Amino acid sequence: RETERATAARLNATDEREKADVARQQQATAQMAASLRGYVDATTDATRTELSADIAKVYDTLGDYKATTQTRFDSERDLIYNWIAGTFALLCFLISLAGVYSHTRHFAIPDVQRKILAMLWLPPLYSFCSWLSLLYPSTSSGLGMVRDFYEAYTIWVFVSFLIAVIGDDHSGETTFVGGHHHHQPRRLGGGGGGDPRAGPP
Repeated sequence: RETERATAARLNATDEREKADVARQQQATAQMAASLRGYVDATTDATRTELSADIAKVYDTLGDYKATTQTRFDSERDLIYNWIAGTFALLCFLISLAGVYSHTRHFAIPDVQRKILAMLWLPPLYSFCSWLSLLYPSTSSGLGMVRDFYEAYTIWVFVSFLIAVIGDDHSGETTFVGGHHHHQPRRLGGGGGGDPRAGPP
């Protein structure tokens, strides 16, 4: 009996030690799992933070590139527009200058041709004011006033030109009498060596 009791006591002690070892192993495993979980969580958070920072940098870089590219495209587009507008403004000036030169070279009817010269300066003035408004938008309001003033002046000159061409009474006024009295229009070029103010034969 004593042997049995001793054996049972040894077995119980062995079981207790095994249970204690199992408990220690379970506790160690739980601690290791907790540590591993904490490491994984920390690593995941750090990786997520780095990825977010990298993505934000990529977005910022793309935004800067887009803004720079858009600015460059806008500058190139404006440059093309300005070149086209300047080319046509210069062409308009040359055409008007040719007309001015032609009239000043054959200045046969001064009181009429002076009005023509005033009207010939409208297209280049208008085109250059518009071109400068494209180059310097801050001056567009002032240049628009210049265009409007000269346009109004040109309309007045055109009416005076019509009066001068249709006919006058040498005092700058025209009298219309019911359709029975007709003035012969003036010719702007001399023909046949006669008086350039004379009407057609």
